[in-house]
Amino acid sequence: MNSLSTSTIARRILAPKEIFERIEIRDPYYALDDVTLYSNGMVTAKIPVEQPLGMEIPPITAAEAARHLAILGSCAIALTANFDKEKHFYLALKGDMKRIIYKEMLKKPDYLYGVATVQAIDKRKALVTTELMTTKDEVIYKMDVEYYILTGRLFARQYQMFQQDLILYSQGKKFFCSTGALSLL
Repeated sequence: MNSLSTSTIARRILAPKEIFERIEIRDPYYALDDVTLYSNGMVTAKIPVEQPLGMEIPPITAAEAARHLAILGSCAIALTANFDKEKHFYLALKGDMKRIIYKEMLKKPDYLYGVATVQAIDKRKALVTTELMTTKDEVIYKMDVEYYILTGRLFARQYQMFQQDLILYSQGKKFFCSTGALSLL
């Protein structure tokens, strides 16, 4: 992200609270750091590498990359196109992800960078282009994601029959999930 960090484009790093007022994703799924909104509509974030690689090519598994990029895409929609600043649900309907470089990294990095830009949006759907990069601006994955957009009220009405309270455990932490909201206990 060297080219972005030296850019003259105006930018603002957002507090997690600002993001959580607009999206309904929390720990342990949400793991983005330093989410930054640029004046040109681009949204970036530091993305931690959390999962073991197994048999995949370093530095990150495809599943983990897709999770982080889809969440970053929902942040991009919420921060650049959600003008009423109301909480919405951005359901990823379809993703087309391509691995761009296959070069192995000798050391697993602590983090990578993600970039997301909204390409098209209307009242119910959005298309976002995302990229996952090394700290040297090498694109590892590119993913285009289509989202279905629901207001909080519409989401509750459409999915109320599936609602249930859950207690989840992740990395030694206990989370309680009720009515779609996930919180740390």
